[in-house]
Amino acid sequence: MALRIWLIVAVLLVSSMVQCIDYPIEHVVVMMEENRSFDHIVGWMTRINPEIRGLTGKEFNHVNVSDPKSLEIHVDDASEYQGAFDPDHSIDGTTEGIFGIRDGWNSGEPKMNGFVQANYRNHPTVTKRVMSMFSPTKVPIITTLATEFALFDSWHASVPGPTCPNRYYFDSCSSLGMIDNRAWNLTQDTIYDRFNEVGKPWNLFYSDFPYCSLNFFNLKKPDNMKNIIHISNFFDLAKRGTLPTYSFLTPRGAPTLDMASNDEHPDHDVGLGELLVKQVYEALRASPQWNKTLLIVTYDEHGGFYDHVKPPMKGVPNPDGIIAQNKFDFKMLGVRVPTILVSPWINKGLVIHEPSGPYPTSQYDHTSVAASLKKIFGWSKFLTKRDEWAGTFDHLLLQRTTPRTDCPVTLPPAPPVDPSYVEVEKLKPLNDLQHVILDSVEHALNIAKIDRNMNQGEYGILAEKLMYKIKNRN
Repeated sequence: MALRIWLIVAVLLVSSMVQCIDYPIEHVVVMMEENRSFDHIVGWMTRINPEIRGLTGKEFNHVNVSDPKSLEIHVDDASEYQGAFDPDHSIDGTTEGIFGIRDGWNSGEPKMNGFVQANYRNHPTVTKRVMSMFSPTKVPIITTLATEFALFDSWHASVPGPTCPNRYYFDSCSSLGMIDNRAWNLTQDTIYDRFNEVGKPWNLFYSDFPYCSLNFFNLKKPDNMKNIIHISNFFDLAKRGTLPTYSFLTPRGAPTLDMASNDEHPDHDVGLGELLVKQVYEALRASPQWNKTLLIVTYDEHGGFYDHVKPPMKGVPNPDGIIAQNKFDFKMLGVRVPTILVSPWINKGLVIHEPSGPYPTSQYDHTSVAASLKKIFGWSKFLTKRDEWAGTFDHLLLQRTTPRTDCPVTLPPAPPVDPSYVEVEKLKPLNDLQHVILDSVEHALNIAKIDRNMNQGEYGILAEKLMYKIKNRN
């Protein structure tokens, strides 16, 4: 009995000590871009820092996994800013990339050999693009942030699949069994609910539409909708030093008037995404809140682009016991994506590998953000079993006693973009995410199906009008 009482007291003391940690961060800003793998964006940073788990140049895929004599497509550093097609990043396409066969999650060890095959059947003339990566000089903004602050080289998407399930995992550590981009009125708690519970302010900043977030039932409630505001407000709040505790930024997903997309979706220009990240960083760097701020720059999923690192499968918990309709059990992570922590409390040049806990099999994935926020801001409970398992990064904010004074005030120029490009983008057909956003609007407004016979320029104007209706319907 005495031993049992002693153990209870010890647990309470440890819990009290954890809650009493004085973190130097009062504001967290998340900038999430679209559809790029780790190797695709920063894999060649091994040329700058060999500690990074990146590319050697020997990596390749066959166009036919079952035929070792078929054409080999090797990685290169010749990626173009604007993609010729949208690689397959559905759950089937992604698992084919990972295992070499569709629905391959039950087929054993990942091989990372099917990315070319998954796209070759429909795009034989341009499939090489999935193996084309960016050299560090072509993405100077991400490269500079990764060099100046902390780069994770073992951070994975939460689901081996498309945009919305991974954004659901980021916001709520579950997709309630959804593996595609179509889900309406999801009822689980989110990061935003946890901040409401502890009385901390938050904003979701959108550029034209807040992507998949309005598929959460709770976020559509009037008290939460007032916190979903245009991204122009972010720059005003940063300048005044009045940013909330938590800010989540969604980029522009379609062109309108004289502005092209900056979401880095495969059919859009990566250079404009670089420019947005530069603008966000420099706004925070000049803000009175800089010394109390953490910026997280990440991507929602790999977008069908090659990565050579096998996604973890050992010990990954299903978050809530829900199995997908195709029997996928959510007990593996997705492909690696670039993730960078930026703060004056982050030491320069860190490369973060696998976490050391809280469980022997824990890894970094999108749910690591919720798990870390819980510790930093004192949430009373986890969202799901997945964030309870995920590795956390809060310890990286405790390695210094004072904030750095050598953080760059400005970043290098972003890649130049031809001013006429916006007119080219306007004429492109709708991409998969734009179709899904229209689906979301139909459900949010309870309206008839919207005619999809439009180009991206027409969609961009419509998306802003529809978001205005959603914001003002109450």
